[in-house]
Amino acid sequence: MSDELIERALQDIRKGKMVLIFDSDDRERETDMTVASQFVTPASIREMRKNAGGLICTTAHHDICQKLDLPFLGELPLALDVRVAGDAGTPVAATDSPLAAPYLSLADRLIAGGMG
Repeated sequence: MSDELIERALQDIRKGKMVLIFDSDDRERETDMTVASQFVTPASIREMRKNAGGLICTTAHHDICQKLDLPFLGELPLALDVRVAGDAGTPVAATDSPLAAPYLSLADRLIAGGMG
């Protein structure tokens, strides 16, 4: 990818535009929809839910994570086969599965902490 394309994408992100980022052929071979957190709107969430497989990821400042007692992903008790399947793009946790427990607990803490 050219430096010019990368700079154009960064400029668009700074302006609040959604940018598509393609994972390399030796990874998931997916295209991620990316928008800077400060520009997220209900419409952009709907767009990502509708056209990006429904998985929404975000970042949070370390202080917020500490306040809500949110662990790093690597600290979640996920079995190796679950992590490998997830890295390969295979969904691993339906809400009625025991594998969903860490995610549901995280969602509960976010809601309890005023983030949901």
